[in-house]
Amino acid sequence: MRYKVTSLSEARIKTHRQWVTDWSEGLAYCLNCDEEYTDKQAVIVDDVENCPHCASDYGKRYYYCKDHGSSDDDCER
Repeated sequence: MRYKVTSLSEARIKTHRQWVTDWSEGLAYCLNCDEEYTDKQAVIVDDVENCPHCASDYGKRYYYCKDHGSSDDDCER
């Protein structure tokens, strides 16, 4: 028996795909300006990672655990 794909199912699939993309690209937010950026967008100056938006090297907070993909706060692995 085939199941009909509903708009709710399509929305879940789209959300999951976006989650996988964000995790794989290392989506984070700057602790200085709160702007989002990925690992690829970070600016490296003298071997120090800087925010591409405010040029701060204060640091960033990942939305998802870089190793496991779970929410960064909830990751206990």
